[in-house]
Amino acid sequence: MSKKLFDFCIGNPPYQESRATTKDIPVYNDFMDVAYNVASDVLLITPARFLFNAGATPKAWNEKMLNDPHFKVVDYIPNSNAIFANTDIKGGVAITYRSDRNKYEPIGEFISNPMLRDIVGKVKKHGYDSLSNYMYGGRADLKYNDLFLETYPNYVSNRIKQIQKKKPSVTSLPPNEEYELRNRAFEDAPYAFKEEIEKENETEYYRILGLFGMKRVYRWLEKKYLTMRYPDNNNVQHYKVFISKASGTGAFGEKISEPIIGVPNEFSTPTFIGIGRFEKEIEAKNASNYIKTKFARALLSVLKITQDIVPGKFKYVPVQDFSDDSDIDWSKSIHDIDLQLYRKYGLSAEEVAFIEKNVKEME
Repeated sequence: MSKKLFDFCIGNPPYQESRATTKDIPVYNDFMDVAYNVASDVLLITPARFLFNAGATPKAWNEKMLNDPHFKVVDYIPNSNAIFANTDIKGGVAITYRSDRNKYEPIGEFISNPMLRDIVGKVKKHGYDSLSNYMYGGRADLKYNDLFLETYPNYVSNRIKQIQKKKPSVTSLPPNEEYELRNRAFEDAPYAFKEEIEKENETEYYRILGLFGMKRVYRWLEKKYLTMRYPDNNNVQHYKVFISKASGTGAFGEKISEPIIGVPNEFSTPTFIGIGRFEKEIEAKNASNYIKTKFARALLSVLKITQDIVPGKFKYVPVQDFSDDSDIDWSKSIHDIDLQLYRKYGLSAEEVAFIEKNVKEME
């Protein structure tokens, strides 16, 4: 092993770089890599999001750190105010140590709470398929086509004007961005969407869930203006459950925004993600009740350490049979469904008490 410039490095590197035209980007990962290159032993305090494979640091870099046998977490502080007064760092902060001389068990999956680690272990031993494998979203299932842009030739310039309200230096959209139906779709092009249509014309339109003025609303857009993004992998013509893609603060066990049942011929803007592609409405309703359980939201909170609720955050939430043949009686109350799930996965009285105490109730 070649000797490095320094024996020991201690630091609190810069966390992010501000950009005028795009989101701020993290830079602490670059400083961490530099520190490891120049010092044999490195102790740093940084944002902790990467430990949960969250945030904007590169996923490959996150995986590298989580599987580095020379790297360990000395302390995890979920509330950054405990370290930096009046500073809100989503996901908390971590004190980490890396040593060329020492080897540790690779972190792999970072679960700071030992009770949660045991619960996740029981779910895994039971044999499970992750609910994240049955989620749709991130980008809208449909996107605008050339006919839309021809019919509304001012759409691109109007959208740029909307962006310039916050970022005046923006003068153009990224490549192919003009086809994307974004979070602010209803405000970007209010002239294209209809609030109501005649019942007999519904087959010619898609019904779209989105936000307008921060309120959940539905709008209609003619099908001829839209192209399916993934023709063989979507749930547009199925029943599903819509949940907000961002909710809360990332606090453990917090409530999430109320789920919405979606019916065939509906999709949403990227403000929401869709769960499932069910043949029957009752299956979607049962899935909605499952998402409200304390059991499911406790497992969601393992990785949901910010407001983001992308599909990957549901990695440890096991999918269930939501049909009438299920081993869970979905006709019961949310609390009773929780009790059935605790028994199914063999949770101890202490583990049940932990969830019941720390996860807020949803009905």
